[in-house]
Amino acid sequence: AGSYEDWRSDKHLFPAFIKGNALDGWSGEWWLDIRRLDILGPIMAARLDLAKVKGCDGVEPDNVDVYTQIDGGGFRVTYQDQITYNTWLAREAHARDLSIGLKNDVDQVGHLASHFDWALNEECFAYNECDTLQPFIKGKVFGKAI
Repeated sequence: AGSYEDWRSDKHLFPAFIKGNALDGWSGEWWLDIRRLDILGPIMAARLDLAKVKGCDGVEPDNVDVYTQIDGGGFRVTYQDQITYNTWLAREAHARDLSIGLKNDVDQVGHLASHFDWALNEECFAYNECDTLQPFIKGKVFGKAI
């Protein structure tokens, strides 16, 4: 959701100017200018529609932390820009009755836990980040999945 991937079937929908810096260590991926919801919105909405049609219960958008990259992935994307985009993704998923997980964006958990249904962190133990996911558990009757 936050990066262009050159193997996706909808890759032709992304204009060149919305693609930024390459993702370090990930061949064929470039950061997207997530501030451009006028362009990304319809593309991501179509992906969510496809997930719903295929019978998915939820989605796990990847690369939703471009603001942490040097120069915001080539676009000077800010912390607030990322909050806006991630909140939009959550709202759109919920509008389709899909659950949505926050993946690896530990710095924004405090702002986003109430919008997301669960969290996925690939290496929270290795990077000592597991405690940052507590807002997904605390204050909830049954908690949220991590």
